[in-house]
Amino acid sequence: KDKEEEIDLAYCQAWAMVHVLMSEPYRADFFKYIRFIRDPVYIREVGQKKAFALLCEHLRVSPEQLVEKFQQSIQ
Repeated sequence: KDKEEEIDLAYCQAWAMVHVLMSEPYRADFFKYIRFIRDPVYIREVGQKKAFALLCEHLRVSPEQLVEKFQQSIQ
């Protein structure tokens, strides 16, 4: 694949993931996650954890469950 195709694919995947996160049952917890990572009070905790793991914690799902939901959304 050329670079432009890779960029297009990454954009589509990112959009699909945001769509999942903005839909039920994740919407409210996703907004809580956004507020959490933007709050300077939690900067150390945010910096110590992997981003995807932290997101899954806030959504109260395992990484595998979120990946599965994402994959279902793009089929």
